[in-house]
Amino acid sequence: MIKLICHTVLLFTFPFLLMGQVVIDQSSLPDFGDTIRYKTDRNPDVPNLAAGEDVIWDFTQLSGPYVDVYTFGGIDSQQASHAQLDMILRKNDQAMSLLRWRGDDLLELGRYQDGLIQGQVFDLATYSAPAMLRKGEIKMGMTDQNQYQSSLVWATSDLPIMLINDLPDGVDSVKLQIDIEVNQLADAWGTIKMPYAAHDALRVKHQTDTKSDFSIYVEGSWYPFNSERLMNQFFIRSASRQTAYHYYTADSKLPMVKVLMDDDQTIAEVQFQMDINMELDARPFNREKGLFAYPNPTFGDVRFDFYGYDPGRYTIIIYNTILKELWSESFQIGQDDTVDLDFSHLHKGSYYYAIKNASEERLLIKKLNIIKP
Repeated sequence: MIKLICHTVLLFTFPFLLMGQVVIDQSSLPDFGDTIRYKTDRNPDVPNLAAGEDVIWDFTQLSGPYVDVYTFGGIDSQQASHAQLDMILRKNDQAMSLLRWRGDDLLELGRYQDGLIQGQVFDLATYSAPAMLRKGEIKMGMTDQNQYQSSLVWATSDLPIMLINDLPDGVDSVKLQIDIEVNQLADAWGTIKMPYAAHDALRVKHQTDTKSDFSIYVEGSWYPFNSERLMNQFFIRSASRQTAYHYYTADSKLPMVKVLMDDDQTIAEVQFQMDINMELDARPFNREKGLFAYPNPTFGDVRFDFYGYDPGRYTIIIYNTILKELWSESFQIGQDDTVDLDFSHLHKGSYYYAIKNASEERLLIKKLNIIKP
């Protein structure tokens, strides 16, 4: 792999160094027709997330098999929720965010979400006040706070049957109230080293606090839903805090890198913009094609990506070209998990890998190519 490292600092261009700091301005805001491609590494090797000035962050080891394509496009519907929009942000051709300009700032008025009610419902959550998608100017020390609500109501008859079974008798409708507070702080600047290049960058720390609760409509009145009731699985009151770090560069429009943290402040995953000229074969995730192993060809190190698979026990098997089993091992796989293995002991050549579930059902078989330096 060739790593090209470029640093370009031109007076009066963007970004520019001012008193030793990187400043991001409105010249890099996303606009109609822009396309941005992200990959996701769910088991990243990132040694340093330090704050401060003139920091070097090493993201050179990021990798991922799938790409998500984000496009900024026009309004193509007559829905009432689209009436005041300037753009719609789409992810893999599906509407995701409703956008509107306010001066040089790009605001989000609502978002289509597929994780509502424990992941069972997909719907549009509009906001009581606009949320900040991207400020026009970002500089060291900048702070910003957003507070907004989403309120969604569903007729009981429109919910999946498993959710209906979780409700008391006589419920006509269900309301989900979501309260969100987002605090942003530009807490660091420096250089991010990516797999194919290096860039001057400004980092913004995002802290998002979310509270959600349910109400039910019975006999003409709304009542709080007792989320502690026996056998309730889905209509659960919740409160969470998520921390993320967004790294902006001269031309990234949206963050070049987004680091999402777990509750214990370890890295959960890293989303990063990819270079389409370097990865021409990258495609969105396709559930029908199943598990992906990469890199392929490989010198030996292989990551098996179980994105989209149900948690459970799976067996990875390696065969030679006449399907003689050479190696196998079972793993307990969590949600969207990965498994890293080393096959450098294998000779150069072609092999096959297969995946079996706990019922010994073979889910797929694909070719794996081993090369030597």
